[in-house]
Amino acid sequence: MKNLKLDRGAFFIEFYYTGLSIMNSKDLAAYVKLNRWYFDRMNFEIQEQFRQMYRNLKRMEVENGQKN
Repeated sequence: MKNLKLDRGAFFIEFYYTGLSIMNSKDLAAYVKLNRWYFDRMNFEIQEQFRQMYRNLKRMEVENGQKN
């Protein structure tokens, strides 16, 4: 992804759906770090969803890397 930083005044829903569309762990981690303000204000369940998504992406990347 080219621009991971959300524009000032972006909506929480934009943060959420943009995060869900990221398909690798490195970009997801960078996205959350760059937009920490939004992440910190999301409810616990959504934060956990992002954490679980990161773990799943990381696991799939490791599995695919070992096969190739």
